Amino acid sequence: MPDTYPVSLRTFYRLYTPLTWYWKADDGRVFASERQLIVDETDAGYLDFITAGPPSEWPPDAAGVQTDQALQDLVDDLEIKVGGEPLPVAETMSVPGAKSRHGHREHHNRE
Repeated sequence: MPDTYPVSLRTFYRLYTPLTWYWKADDGRVFASERQLIVDETDAGYLDFITAGPPSEWPPDAAGVQTDQALQDLVDDLEIKVGGEPLPVAETMSVPGAKSRHGHREHHNRE
């Protein structure tokens, strides 16, 4: 058994959940699926995510280029929209009564 591993062993303990995942392109673009936004490498959510292991590699298209459309093709069945401008994490938090990305109203328990 080797003394070093190419991927953190912590990665294997994180369940792959594409609705709350990150993909990183070679040019530094990072896609946050939960917020459906392209963020940069200093995004607080991304920094928290990578403490448990690396993001997935942004897929290339048929020509070998890591395009938004190539990633869109990967996540299309999940109703995830690739693209958009980066927003601070605080601006993407749920708001009581606001509609979710699927058109449903958010419900919050009042105690």
